[in-house]
Amino acid sequence: MRRADQTTQNTFGLDGSVLMERAALGVCRRIETWWGETPHGNRPGEVLIYVGTGNNGGDGVAVGRILSQRGFHVQMRLLGPEEKRSEGLCAQLRTVMYTTVEFRDSFAGTTPDIIVDAMLGIGCSRPLTGEMADATAEITAYKAARGTELFVIAVDIPTGVNSDDGSVAGVAVRADATVTFAWEKLGLILYPGCTYAGEVSIEDIGVPQDAFLGQLPRTAVLDETVEELRPRRERAGNKGTFGKVLVAAGNAQVTGAAVLCAEAVLRTGAGMVRVCTHENGAQTLRVRLPEALLNTWHDQDSMREQIRAALGWADTVVAGPGIGTDEMGAALLREILDGAPKKLVLDADALNLIAADQELRKRLQELGDRTHGVILTPHLAEFARLRGSCSVKECRIHLLAWPAEMAEALGAVVVCKDARSLVAPPGFGLQYLNISGNDGMATAGSGDVLAGVIAALFAAGLPAEKAAAAGVRIHGLAGDAAAKRLGRCGMIAGDIVAELPAVQ
Repeated sequence: MRRADQTTQNTFGLDGSVLMERAALGVCRRIETWWGETPHGNRPGEVLIYVGTGNNGGDGVAVGRILSQRGFHVQMRLLGPEEKRSEGLCAQLRTVMYTTVEFRDSFAGTTPDIIVDAMLGIGCSRPLTGEMADATAEITAYKAARGTELFVIAVDIPTGVNSDDGSVAGVAVRADATVTFAWEKLGLILYPGCTYAGEVSIEDIGVPQDAFLGQLPRTAVLDETVEELRPRRERAGNKGTFGKVLVAAGNAQVTGAAVLCAEAVLRTGAGMVRVCTHENGAQTLRVRLPEALLNTWHDQDSMREQIRAALGWADTVVAGPGIGTDEMGAALLREILDGAPKKLVLDADALNLIAADQELRKRLQELGDRTHGVILTPHLAEFARLRGSCSVKECRIHLLAWPAEMAEALGAVVVCKDARSLVAPPGFGLQYLNISGNDGMATAGSGDVLAGVIAALFAAGLPAEKAAAAGVRIHGLAGDAAAKRLGRCGMIAGDIVAELPAVQ
């Protein structure tokens, strides 16, 4: 983003003061919207602006100038050494001298309605110290004292949040709203940064996509509508046209995973689903999902027979939920890796087996190299096992890099599932960050549902990386719909399945 901003000014010739003015106007619009919704009589709003030494501070000074001209009572506090002030900030300070803005060394004794955080912007890469840390603590104290009567707004990104990865080292400003410029920063999307940003709005200030000079960011946010994501559904199609999905799931002790995954396949639009599972789950499937075809087994010989027959029928396979990590589960997975069609989704126990068995990993790599039609859907703990010698915490820190490395190594699309799930294709191509979904989806069986959604889209004709990305978004939207209907605390995986038709 810094490079694009500089290119806009130095190569395209758009003056930095123009960008700064547009940015300030966007912030002012957001402030005036909030003020207009607040019962305050006819008194002017009390605004405190914390100003850093860079161009983010310049944006803040421009905000103060505009607000003072529009009737707000504005006070500013300049932080940091004078000799470090940017040229853009100095220019704004010369202009603001002709307004009623007050400059203060301390805001002690004030009762603000609005606080503007214009201290650092995207320049934060280490823990806050000195004046910045003190100012952040002061803003926190004001918010604690005044609650919803105080509106804290961050310019571009809250101070203390790393714009590249959303990390917070120590303290950060917790804003009610953030106005960011040109493009949304990853730090406003990823956790924990997004929890500090409040409601985020994006202002177009004139930085074009061309300013990236062809070197676009490798991570994109998937925000298309479901209609845009789904493959076109032919009106003259039939159940074979829309895909035949085999669900290899469940064992003698686990039956629910197969039901959830298979129903998600059908609810997402696949024409047919066949479940291959232990005979103990047969009755549950017949009652819960009579639409599914069924192959059952009771020992390794019957399992091999049933799996081989089912593989010959399917064009897409999803395998792993509830199959276990014992020798039976490993034998089932070997059969699938040896005889799978070009489209394969591996989840849950299939991933744990591959993490523990180098032979299975080699078979997976060979299959991925042949087809590039393999999708892996690990949550962070499964991802850590697949990668080896790392913790869940480390995987979360390296979310934007490690899934792409694994995708390349295994020849498969990797869906790394977390509060913000990442979809990485082989070849270090464009990867997708999902922003749909909510914490109510952190419930048993939710991953089984996602595997079924992705498999259905894969079977319908989407390429592997598109099926994975679209599946994650649709799954999250269904979770959002379930949370809206039921609340986040009590929803279960079946509620996500129930919402799938509505979000499509």
